[in-house]
Parts: sequence; C-alpha cells; structure tokens
Amino acid sequence: MPTLTLRVKQDSLHKLLELLNQLPEVEVIEGETDFHSNTAYLKDAYQDVNSGNNRIVSQEELEKNMEEIILRHEN
Repeated sequence: MPTLTLRVKQDSLHKLLELLNQLPEVEVIEGETDFHSNTAYLKDAYQDVNSGNNRIVSQEELEKNMEEIILRHEN
C-alpha cells in the first residue's frame, strides 16, 4: 500500500483525521517523521556501504561479534 505524507495546519488536522478514519481502505499512521532527513540519512548510509567504508552484517554475525567482544573484556 502506498504511503502519503501530508502537511496539514493544526486547526484542520482533527477534521481530516475524522474523514480519513471513516475510510476502511485507509490506515492512518500517526507520528511525525522528517521524510527528507530520513532519505538523506539512508542515501549516506547506502553510499558508505557502496564505497566500502561500511559493510552490512547479518544479525547472527553481529551477535557473534558482540559475544566475542564481551568475553574479551570480561577477563
């Protein structure tokens, strides 16, 4: 399902939410996110991975590495 981001004045927000909540095919996802800053962050992260500055690891590899680090510092 596509997601739509709207900028709405505070005094119109209540009316808009009432209208949208009447539509069963619409899910209202509340909360404020800054789409543009999230997009910029993800582009930077993607470029870091592509350039070789960072790498992506699996959950299992991350947990294994964390356990090794914890064991090293416990002794």
